Amino acid sequence: MPAMLLVSTGPNGARKGSNYEAQTGKMNLYPHEIAIGGVYLPPLLIASLLGVIAAVVTARALNRYRLSRYFFYPPLVFVAITVIYTVLIGTFVIRV
Repeated sequence: MPAMLLVSTGPNGARKGSNYEAQTGKMNLYPHEIAIGGVYLPPLLIASLLGVIAAVVTARALNRYRLSRYFFYPPLVFVAITVIYTVLIGTFVIRV
């Protein structure tokens, strides 16, 4: 029985593999992982950490100006703000 070789192809029928960029002339600009101190971290982890930091700053500002008293359940608002910041940072800053 002959062995079959399956090759995945990219746009315009170009073969994917180690020389995909050389064949297509295009380079993937989105990071697959980010190296910090020799440790590879996924971009979603970095976006979520930055989202939590931004949400903490926002929550402190809301508490400072006593605007959080208008929320029914402030911890749920904190989670929602964290998700919003994570999506915005992941979409526009890091490009997850």
